[in-house]
Amino acid sequence: MRPVLVFAIALALLAPIGASAGRNSRNNRCDWIARQLVHADAMKVRAARIDDELGVDKFAKRIRFLEDHFEEKCPQQAAAQKDAQEWNALIKSAMSAALTYFTFGAY
Repeated sequence: MRPVLVFAIALALLAPIGASAGRNSRNNRCDWIARQLVHADAMKVRAARIDDELGVDKFAKRIRFLEDHFEEKCPQQAAAQKDAQEWNALIKSAMSAALTYFTFGAY
């Protein structure tokens, strides 16, 4: 779920660029794929919460399909998403190390 949230934030930052495009532009397709990714991830979490293995598998496959489609149709936004994911991983590991350091290994 975290990569999708990072992607949604990156998309929100790139939205003004897409706002200047026309109704049938490629940016609208990228926005649609992004919304579908967020929805599929939320449904996957919901299926996991109600212990629906088939639903989790279905939405995991849907997410993989949409991610591949997104990389193919929207290469610039996909590159920005990968950069944001790497930055998120770096921040997460730094925060984990800081928590361990400042709590003297308790966490």
